[in-house]
Amino acid sequence: MNEKLKRKNAAYQNIFKTIETRKDQEKKEMRHLYKTSVLLFSALRKNIVGLDKKSTAQEIEQNKLLHTAEVVYLTYLSQLPAVIDICPLTKLVDDITAGCDNRIIIDNKIEEDIETKGNHKYIKIIFKILVHILQGKREKLRCVLSGRQEETKTAELLFNIDMQQEQISQEDENQLRAACVLLNRIAAFYDMGTAVEYAEDKLKGVRISWLLKNYHNA
Repeated sequence: MNEKLKRKNAAYQNIFKTIETRKDQEKKEMRHLYKTSVLLFSALRKNIVGLDKKSTAQEIEQNKLLHTAEVVYLTYLSQLPAVIDICPLTKLVDDITAGCDNRIIIDNKIEEDIETKGNHKYIKIIFKILVHILQGKREKLRCVLSGRQEETKTAELLFNIDMQQEQISQEDENQLRAACVLLNRIAAFYDMGTAVEYAEDKLKGVRISWLLKNYHNA
């Protein structure tokens, strides 16, 4: 009987070791992918600059857009593999604010504290990148958080960053739009979305949405 238990324990230990080895290998491969991507963007930037002669304004615009793509892509890679976990909404709001070095004020209009389940790392990345692009436009950006219930145990969080009072150049606006398009493509994997909003052709703000499924009160 003891011999049988020993064999079982040994088998379990081998399974755990295999799982840990696989995890370590995945992390190693992700580091390789990140380094390769850095080299790829560096080579791409050099090649684009060397293709033909452009005006200084065009070159600056092009470099900004390429830099935006690089920041979004490499920041996303840095948080892989994605972790799906649970976090109270109030803590998430605090974490987003802290992750943006307190450069954004989130006015939480949702009265009840609910448990959010999903890729919290990615929604923090969205805010961090947007604040990075808009740095220097205002000391603190303002955002209103509201919510709406779609159906039983399904709700949508809506973060609205107000840009109506911001003085933003056309170049920065193009960069913001490009970032939102890229962020939105990835966000769709996690039931999230990002979009630049306009009112009468004037920049109104940025909306970040997150569809929560099977949520409950904290």
